[in-house]
Amino acid sequence: CCVLQLDIRRGGCLSCVETAELARRAGAVCVPHNWASRVGFLMCLQLASGLAGIPLAEDDRSQCDVVVEEVYAFHDGFYSVGDGPGLGIRVN
Repeated sequence: CCVLQLDIRRGGCLSCVETAELARRAGAVCVPHNWASRVGFLMCLQLASGLAGIPLAEDDRSQCDVVVEEVYAFHDGFYSVGDGPGLGIRVN
């Protein structure tokens, strides 16, 4: 399987959606690259939860003390995301 990795913080969500569509047409998948950014990881989770062309999120387990994640849960090796608008975070 071929994997396309556009950096989520460089390309943003819309470019990753476009990359996922390109990957799908080529028989590949898109897994947006993220490193050392909790917000970037949450962006990847949101995309993976709603797009078949993005099957998973790259998780580096970084933390950010000011980001409060109220709609995300990690259980049995999988993340769940909320169904509200936006990233579902607030800044403390």
